[in-house]
Amino acid sequence: MQLVKAVSVFLILGRCVIFPAMGQKILKAQQLETDVGDGHLLWDSLSVDMVVRSDNDPVIGLLLNYSDSSDFHFLTVANRNGQLLVQLGRKQYGHTRIAEQFVKDGQLLAHHNYRLKVYRAPWVDREHWRQWKAELIDLSQGTRIFKESVENILPFFGLGRTGPLIVGPATELRAFNRYPTEPRPEQASLKPAALFGSGMVLQREKPIPVWGTAKPGSRVYVVLANRGDSTLAGPDGSWRVVLPAREAATGLTMQIRCGTATVEFQDIAIGEVWVASGQSNLEMRAWQSDVVQQLDSTWKNGAIRFFMQQQWPSPQPEETAVGKWIKADSPDAWGCSAAALSFAIHLNGQLGIPVGILQAAWGGTGVESWIPVDSLRAIPQASAMLERYNGYLDVQKAGGEVTAEWPWSWDVPGQNHAPAFLYNGMIHPLRSYPVRGVLWYQGESNCHRSSQYQYLLPTFLKSWREAWRDDSLAFIGVQLAGYDGRQSGNQVPGAWPLLRDIQRRVLDDDPRARLVTAFDLGDSLDIHPYRKWELGRRMSLAAVQLVQGGLSAPFSGPDVANVKLEGKTAWVSYKKGTADFGGPDSEITGFEVAGDDRRFHPARATLTADGRIRLTSADVPHIAAVRYGWENYPVRANLKNTAGLGAIPFRTDNWEIADQYPY
Repeated sequence: MQLVKAVSVFLILGRCVIFPAMGQKILKAQQLETDVGDGHLLWDSLSVDMVVRSDNDPVIGLLLNYSDSSDFHFLTVANRNGQLLVQLGRKQYGHTRIAEQFVKDGQLLAHHNYRLKVYRAPWVDREHWRQWKAELIDLSQGTRIFKESVENILPFFGLGRTGPLIVGPATELRAFNRYPTEPRPEQASLKPAALFGSGMVLQREKPIPVWGTAKPGSRVYVVLANRGDSTLAGPDGSWRVVLPAREAATGLTMQIRCGTATVEFQDIAIGEVWVASGQSNLEMRAWQSDVVQQLDSTWKNGAIRFFMQQQWPSPQPEETAVGKWIKADSPDAWGCSAAALSFAIHLNGQLGIPVGILQAAWGGTGVESWIPVDSLRAIPQASAMLERYNGYLDVQKAGGEVTAEWPWSWDVPGQNHAPAFLYNGMIHPLRSYPVRGVLWYQGESNCHRSSQYQYLLPTFLKSWREAWRDDSLAFIGVQLAGYDGRQSGNQVPGAWPLLRDIQRRVLDDDPRARLVTAFDLGDSLDIHPYRKWELGRRMSLAAVQLVQGGLSAPFSGPDVANVKLEGKTAWVSYKKGTADFGGPDSEITGFEVAGDDRRFHPARATLTADGRIRLTSADVPHIAAVRYGWENYPVRANLKNTAGLGAIPFRTDNWEIADQYPY
């Protein structure tokens, strides 16, 4: 426990800027107290103890990510209309924005002592998959008033200067405590980067850079399993040593020395390292899926390790990764990405070497949040998005209010959907750590403007290869699972299949990428399908094909090679290695054809002796276009190969499909 001395600053908060459907304006004249220290303090838990002195609008609060008296985040609890109003928000540019709020039963009572806490839940926590909890305890009665999951929207949690927030004379501070993240093995000024730690996995067959900070001008020695090198720390204290590439290994030790200071990391493995990123279907935890069924009490595999990167959006590129290494034979593995954990288990089983996953995912996020801003500027199709963002920023800086509705609210500065924010905060700090490739499961949040994805996805691929300075960086993309998109408010019937087809086209054109189909693993009413064990198996087979070369066992269903249109007949050919049909067990359904009138009709599909699919329709005498599986939830698409994997949905036309929203 660390009790942090506070200093007081008096300020007046301006009027609130409320996001749509958010609540009341509660903040008035305030006395602000903050701890003094490094602006990048890392913490897992904060608590403030306060006593209520009067019934005159008492407020208990925590100050989060404090820059100065004009820019900070906060968590407050106040009496409102006979209940407790809990608000998370940010004071910036003279205004207060409320990002999240909820009402709980209860009241702050005079002469009672209270403790307000916000803390990082264990990865295995099953109450909610949001990582952070807020809790209010009545210390006078020894009762908990509420415990609630909260989201790191703006951002608030885990990084930066913190302190108590006192509103008026109705409350008085008794104690403020900050619990730092797991202590790192640091001595004096010698500080290796946070990505390095005991239990880490380093990428095999690639040079191994190690970096950090030390006293400027001092010599730093790095030794990995009796092989090492040294360098001098620069004027700013930064240093970097590059060790030679090594083959797969386990049980290694790394020592880093500077003067009399020594930092040692143990149980290091060398193997295959992949970044796992995307939105909620990648973030979805093992205990929420069928993967947990594979992790019974007898399953032990210490060769699989995860680095769990902090969820942290940022307006500028960050250099410091925030997270820790987790071994898959610990209970914490149940809180890791279900899809990535299944991938690692299967890949380890196929290659017989350690597997490391750098998990950096955030549910509900658009691809533009994961792309550097300079890369976004390079494509005209992102210009309107960036103009909106810059326009909103100018309005905020001038003291105006931004009340944009969805989806334009995603472009509002200061929250995780803003363009480039997740790349800056979560990916940029990882870019110097060599990896084999990227697992990417994302796209649901872009379906309201699917056609833009054909420009954003290749930009995303290119920008991450540039960030890692590795043209060989492999990508395994997951094609969107079957789901009735209308359940999430998307009223365009073709939006989900259009985005799937864009995923197919972009990844098929990239020799260092593979597409894994998942539409047959979906759930028509649940955007987060349960079946992640099979998805991870398919991704691992795709990785083996990319890493080892040649054809592995089929990891995806039949992938269309070409379609020939010959009057009233269309011939569909599939790529070698994906389309061993073995003869249809029943009538093939899911194909549609259209003439020049662009009206699609179900097609009769026949498997021919040479492995092609012959399509005809009495309603279309001259076929101009073919589509397959062209539904949000493709229930009619039943073509499979002998491995039981469904054919990948596609279309041959480029006819415009209107987006739900312009971009």
